[in-house]
Amino acid sequence: MALFRLPSSGPAALVPRGHGLLLRAPQMAWQRVDGELVLLAIEGKELLGLNDVAARIWELIDDVRDLSSIAQAVANEFEVPAEIAEADVAVFVGDLCTRGIVLLRDAR
Repeated sequence: MALFRLPSSGPAALVPRGHGLLLRAPQMAWQRVDGELVLLAIEGKELLGLNDVAARIWELIDDVRDLSSIAQAVANEFEVPAEIAEADVAVFVGDLCTRGIVLLRDAR
């Protein structure tokens, strides 16, 4: 069972687990509207509404954490098995990477 649903614009990018820090693309804006986190891709003029789990993942993308640490936080906070959190976070973050909303930076 997936933790969230986001329409995909194509095949999700593969995000290497534990080998890069995730950061938000600078052309993204976001805010909470009536309790829902909404992302705005300024250049593409695209709006994305996130549910609670996806919003928490977005909050954890901070150029300090990698995919594994974000997945572990999701597993702990939402009380789901680690392997389910890891798989679902990888798909979601991969989709955001494919869209250019999230970037992967080498941790070195």
